[in-house]
Amino acid sequence: MNTVKMQDITFSDDIFQPMLTKTPIDAMFSYEGGIFPATNYMLIGGPGSGKTTLGLDVLANVQTQDPDRKVLFISAEMNRIDMFGFVKRYPKFGELAILFTGEHTDQNIQTIIEEELAIGYDLVLADSFVEIQESVIESEGMSRNQSEKWLIDLMNSHNLGANKAKKHTSFIMVQQVTKGGVFAGSNKLKHNTTGMCELRHSKDYSDERFLAFTKNRRGSKHERLFYSLEPSLHVKYDQKRLERDSEVRKLRKQEQDSITSDKDALDQLLDSLPITISKDTTPTKINNSINHFPNTEDLPF
Repeated sequence: MNTVKMQDITFSDDIFQPMLTKTPIDAMFSYEGGIFPATNYMLIGGPGSGKTTLGLDVLANVQTQDPDRKVLFISAEMNRIDMFGFVKRYPKFGELAILFTGEHTDQNIQTIIEEELAIGYDLVLADSFVEIQESVIESEGMSRNQSEKWLIDLMNSHNLGANKAKKHTSFIMVQQVTKGGVFAGSNKLKHNTTGMCELRHSKDYSDERFLAFTKNRRGSKHERLFYSLEPSLHVKYDQKRLERDSEVRKLRKQEQDSITSDKDALDQLLDSLPITISKDTTPTKINNSINHFPNTEDLPF
């Protein structure tokens, strides 16, 4: 039997308890605030946008706010020396559990990752989806479609708690963009994600960075949260600018609603006027008899 009825399914209350960073990005992940268990997010951006730094900051903050949460960083792009330099700039990253896939090039990468995830984690950051794909293609001889399917299936199975700790793992997958700034992934990958968070970096004099969700099943979309990378501290979010921009959007919507309401009222008024066009007259000759026109005192304005 392939169908299910949601009334017949039960989940632990833990699956509805979000993981919090206690930073403004919580409100971007979901309406309730935070990252819910069993969700999958794509972190997309070009070089220099801060994808890895922002992802690690989220991971570290979740662990800081709730030490009982088990988190993991899978790095397919950095080695220990690279990461050591990173930690010197951001000391709090030093407490994260890290799996360096590059240290296992002579082993079965697929098995290494599967065995590590089988322990059971609450939140996993992987950098990056495409590099893990490439590693599996090289070590296992899979096709690109096969490696993508394996990784998506792996995420989905751990969403459902298929690990020793029965944790409904959430994933944040760093993903690259093409030279044209377009998401470098298949439609299947897009459809199997809860949200897609795009990071933008202005290369002009302003050097501004912001993130925005272009897809989000759990929260709002297209709101811009500006941030900066503060050495030796953390990712600094501009909460005041987010609130100001949100207020501007509300005012614009109110103005648009008012214009729409006025237009509808005018349309109703015009529809109520007994103006007729006689069939036997020319287009410019309108039968608009003053006797048929309502008294102006009766008009609703």
